[in-house]
Amino acid sequence: MKKNIIILLSAIFFIMLLLVISSIMTIGDKIAVIGSWASYLFYIIVTTILIIFVVIPTIKMFKSPTMPDFDPENPDLNIARKTINTILKNNQLNEDERARIEFEIDSLGEYAVVRELWDKYAKKMDDIIRKNAATIFTLSAISQRGRIDLIISIVINFTMINNLVKATGFRPTYAQLIKIYWHVLGASFVAMTSDDILDEINLDFGQFIGGVGVFAFKSITNGALNAYLTLRIGYMTKEYVRLGGNFNPKEARTKARKSAHSAIKPMIMEMKDTIISMLGKVGA
Repeated sequence: MKKNIIILLSAIFFIMLLLVISSIMTIGDKIAVIGSWASYLFYIIVTTILIIFVVIPTIKMFKSPTMPDFDPENPDLNIARKTINTILKNNQLNEDERARIEFEIDSLGEYAVVRELWDKYAKKMDDIIRKNAATIFTLSAISQRGRIDLIISIVINFTMINNLVKATGFRPTYAQLIKIYWHVLGASFVAMTSDDILDEINLDFGQFIGGVGVFAFKSITNGALNAYLTLRIGYMTKEYVRLGGNFNPKEARTKARKSAHSAIKPMIMEMKDTIISMLGKVGA
């Protein structure tokens, strides 16, 4: 079983690596018009970013423990104790936080402390998810380049997953990570191709919308689509971290999808004016 998981994860990472290398080479060839030094500088910068923000944090993430099948809705004292012990071993906690947790265990009990900690983690995870979704919304709306969007999508989604694990000290199981990275791979394909698809739509309906409206519509739609996929990946990771191996895959996906739907609508309303303003400055 573990061997199959390693093979599947390796296959997904290999496909992502090929996509990233292909995109980097394509962009580098275009930059080479300025001079060969420019393309080499670009390769060095992008490779450094990927190593610092994707490769090293992902390796660290794989070393984190999984949540010991703790379900906040169904108390189990033994599992709560195991969860507390894992949290106390987490290097993210400082001495004051450890002392406070140990004090609350004596006064409130293990289960109440785990519920309190999870509520705290959940809010922190929501902030991380929304922040990364807003970032990819802005960058993909402005870039207007499929290859650049692909690199942005992979970097931001990997960074978000790693930060969600870092915030709690727990990672999804290996089987769950396969599902998560499969969605990251899918999101990267969408990011790479959405510009071309929207270009075709603009060719068909541009005469009814108008030139400026077409450009803004395409940018906001592209940004919103990538942000929605990032939200969905983030909330799926949150559910997997919360429940460990004790979860219903269909329910977890449904909850992640509903959370993403709820979050994307206000995000579009909040960011559309900002995007239009930024596009105006770029075009000026």
